[in-house]
Amino acid sequence: LQAPPGVTLALVDVGMDVPPNLRVAQIAVNERDAQSIEVRIDGDTQAARGRTAVLTLNGVERGRQVLPADGVLPLTLGFQVGELSEGEHRVSVALTPADALAADDSGHTLVRHLRPKVLVVAANASGDDVAYLRAALQSLANPRFDVEAAGPAALAQRSLDGFAAVVVSD
Repeated sequence: LQAPPGVTLALVDVGMDVPPNLRVAQIAVNERDAQSIEVRIDGDTQAARGRTAVLTLNGVERGRQVLPADGVLPLTLGFQVGELSEGEHRVSVALTPADALAADDSGHTLVRHLRPKVLVVAANASGDDVAYLRAALQSLANPRFDVEAAGPAALAQRSLDGFAAVVVSD
């Protein structure tokens, strides 16, 4: 057997004398703050000494944090990235400098940022009940809703497939 062109075999000894290792375990948008990315770092505490986590968003560095030398692992880091525009965003995190097992020193994810549309149906599309429901729906930090209002008669002429939810005010 022969390996395909451009493929090399790397043997990594994972026996008893394994050097300290750190890895990027998870990258996700903070559930409570859509403007923050959370990164979970896991591994050996002694491998954190002198290491830095660097976050890039769509190829542009957006933050770096020095890992605490005496921190408890797993460690969760928060990076403020600001309001993301609608669409897909590439997020990468790299631990620098690399350790003995460099293959797990970086992580990558794709974040889809959508603003779900909500239709509020009420007898009067500009009534107080619509204003109240619009304010309540738009007060959420995550997810952010785009709210439209319509009267019952307008439903016969429009499709509802573009809406994540329909709220009917009685």
